[in-house]
Order: sequence, then C-alpha cells, then structure tokens
Amino acid sequence: MSTKNSNLKTCIGRYWVVLSLLCLHYGVFAQAPQKAYISWRVQPKVCIVAKLGDSCEMALLISTDGLKPGKYCYFKNNQKMHCKTFNQAEDTVVVKFSQHTVLELRDQNDTILLSHEIQIKARNRKPQTRRVRQPWSLF
Repeated sequence: MSTKNSNLKTCIGRYWVVLSLLCLHYGVFAQAPQKAYISWRVQPKVCIVAKLGDSCEMALLISTDGLKPGKYCYFKNNQKMHCKTFNQAEDTVVVKFSQHTVLELRDQNDTILLSHEIQIKARNRKPQTRRVRQPWSLF
C-alpha cells in the first residue's frame, strides 16, 4: 500500500505543478491593473483674430471620457492656470492667449494626462482700394 500512496502523491503533485504553471501562463492569478483610456474633446480648436499679435479670449468646452473623479489642474504653456475637483464629464474654461497655446490637464502628481494645442489664426484681409478708372467704356 505504501507504493500506491507514494504513486498517488506523485501523481497529485505533478497535476498540481502543471495546473499552477498553466494558471500563471494564462494570467488566472492576479494581473497588474491596466491603465484606463482617457480622452477629451476641446472646442473650439481655433481662435480667429483681426491681425497676428492680437489677444484672444475664449471659453473652451471640455468633455472628458474615462477620467476618474478627483483633483486635476489645467496648465497653459506649462503655466498652472487653476485646479479643480472633477465630478462630471464636462467643464468650461476661459483662456486668454495671443499665440499658439498648449492646454494640458495634469493630476496631483503633476503627470500630464491630456494635452491639446489651440491655434490662433489671423484674417489677412487686404484693404480694398477703389478703382480710379471704370473697367469699361462705350467708345
């Protein structure tokens, strides 16, 4: 009987090792948490001014997806604007700038979560000059 017990223990031990290796290989045991996908939509994306160098002030509507509630900070060209606690997916931010600007959202650890470039464009309208001579004549 001792050989049967010994063979049974060996067989169970082998199955246990094989089962453990399979579980580790296919990740049945604890897996590292995956990073959540975070996205945002910033509107409008372009500010139009009369001429380059003019400042633009606009209210941006920001919609976020996948952002957990917590305290986050807005940065404009690496300058901290303000921090707030996010509980909802939409927010409005007023930004004033006179050149292309990068708007960033950072967490409490100062990690950049989201980034968006806001462009500034100028209307290059030439002043209209009045024609001195008429474009047609009868004779």
